[in-house]
Amino acid sequence: MDLDTYQMTFFINTVKSSALSLDFAESDATILYNTLDTPFNRRCSPPLTVQGINALPELQSICIAANCPLDPNANCSFYPDNGVALIPVNVTKEVSGTASSSGGVSPSGTVTPSGTIAAGGAGVGTEMVGLPLAAVAIVSMAFALSVL
Repeated sequence: MDLDTYQMTFFINTVKSSALSLDFAESDATILYNTLDTPFNRRCSPPLTVQGINALPELQSICIAANCPLDPNANCSFYPDNGVALIPVNVTKEVSGTASSSGGVSPSGTVTPSGTIAAGGAGVGTEMVGLPLAAVAIVSMAFALSVL
C-alpha cells in the first residue's frame, strides 16, 4: 500500500476512537493504538512475526511514503526502492467493455491507476477509492484483536 503518515495516523486514531466509543479503557485503547502504530506506521520496519499466526517473519510496513517515520531498527534494503514508495504517475488506460446495471465500465470509459473508473459516455461509472483503506481496516482490527 502507498499510504503516507497522515493517512495511517488518521486511520489508527480512528480505530482508537472507535475502541473508546465501545467503552474500552483508555489504557487498552492506547495499547491498541501502539499495536497498530509500531509495526505498520513505520518505514523500513524489519520482518516481524504476527503474534498468534504460525508463519515466518514478514515485512509489515504499510506506511512507506517519504514522510513516514523511520523504524528505529530500520533496514530499508529489505523493501523495494529502498523503502520509499515511488510517486505515482498520472496515466490512464482505455478499457473496452459494456456497462452493467450494477455499475462498471462504460464503452468509452477509462481506468486510472488509483482504481477509479471514470465514465466517458453515458455517465456510467464506479469509484473504488475507499477499498484499499477498508482492507487495511479489516486486517488491522483482526491483528489488534488477536494481540489483546
